[in-house]
Amino acid sequence: MDGGSTAQQHRTIEASAATGHRRRIRFGRLRWWVEESPPAFSTVALLILVLVALFWVLTALDRRPTATAVELSLQPVAVTPTDSAGSGEQPTTAHRELLPDEPVPVAPLPEPAIEVGKVDVELEEFRPEEHVQEASKAARRLQEEAAQARDYLEKLRAALSGRASGSAGQGGAVPGDPNSTAARIARWVIRYPRVRPTEYAHLLDYFNVELGWLVGEKIQYVSGFTAKLRRRVGSYRSENRVFWYPVDNFAPLDNTLLKSLGIEPSGTVIHFYPKRIEARLARLELTALRESHGTDDLTRIEQTIFGIRRHGRGWRFHVLELRLIAPNPLDSDTEPR
Repeated sequence: MDGGSTAQQHRTIEASAATGHRRRIRFGRLRWWVEESPPAFSTVALLILVLVALFWVLTALDRRPTATAVELSLQPVAVTPTDSAGSGEQPTTAHRELLPDEPVPVAPLPEPAIEVGKVDVELEEFRPEEHVQEASKAARRLQEEAAQARDYLEKLRAALSGRASGSAGQGGAVPGDPNSTAARIARWVIRYPRVRPTEYAHLLDYFNVELGWLVGEKIQYVSGFTAKLRRRVGSYRSENRVFWYPVDNFAPLDNTLLKSLGIEPSGTVIHFYPKRIEARLARLELTALRESHGTDDLTRIEQTIFGIRRHGRGWRFHVLELRLIAPNPLDSDTEPR
């Protein structure tokens, strides 16, 4: 029994020693860490010291008294030197510091001098009689234009109806603007040369002349006699071109030409000229008036007779005769030179 008790005691002591060793390791880890890892311990200690120093510095800065910022400005101060001899020197300029609560002296700005110049406005005198005259002139122009348009359509209708014998080229028949188409038709006469039917067709195409005659209330137009024949129908009320109709022995030329193309006109054949030909004839008329009579007054013309002659491979208009209106015996200034 003694031997068993001894063995039992030895196991108890060993267990106790083992238990105590484990407890020492569990509760003595810091000691073990310091003994086993000195560099790590030194690093942690140094970090703690740095944190403590930083905390102390921040605390010291917070306890410093705050200073109030004061703006100081320097202002010139006139100082008069005390010269007993009375030298009369100009006062010198010095600077001094202003106190914190002292207001900064500001010199008043001079008021700007604004000079207002005089504006001369000339008011135009209102003259009602001048405006009335201008309105009357405008009304007369409108009336004349309307009258010329009516006269043009009447002449055209009469010509298309075969009742226009001697109604064109008589001159001075239309009052108003002498440059209007109606006034030109009233004083212009166009004389065709005596040519063969083939030359006649070439002449019409050269000047882009359209032949037309009345069919009911419309005009049947034909052109392109030496090339491609063109036909069209239009209202005579929309017409505004210079027109003419050959007289004497030239009327049969139109019928002969149209019949050779298989066309039978049902009325009097009228010649319609394009606007560019009208402008050309007007220039020829004005030039002849200036050269022969030294004036630009178209109202003095009673009749202008144009002729057509060959020019190279084409044709050209020229002024054959320009007749002026007979002068008024009571007005010697109207007598032509």
